[in-house]
Amino acid sequence: MNIIMEHSHVNYPDKYEIVNDCRVLKALKNRNYIKAYSKTHKYINEYNFMLTAFKYNNNDYVIKYFDGCFMPFVCKINNINLNNKGGQDNAK
Repeated sequence: MNIIMEHSHVNYPDKYEIVNDCRVLKALKNRNYIKAYSKTHKYINEYNFMLTAFKYNNNDYVIKYFDGCFMPFVCKINNINLNNKGGQDNAK
């Protein structure tokens, strides 16, 4: 994931994917995982500070702050091979 902030290019690992779909954010709000979100910028205005990771629709999500942002985002955790300790994918 690449994010450009104030004249600098920040390259984040592909492990996290910011949720941009308002339908998913609305569903998370209706299930009380988050309390409010910005419809234009997709960040979270209010959330339960004790709940930073949750599972919805067979996907893992985290609430994560990124450098240069004062508000957190809901991020989907991409599937990674947890058995591989070297961090490289064994798919061929």
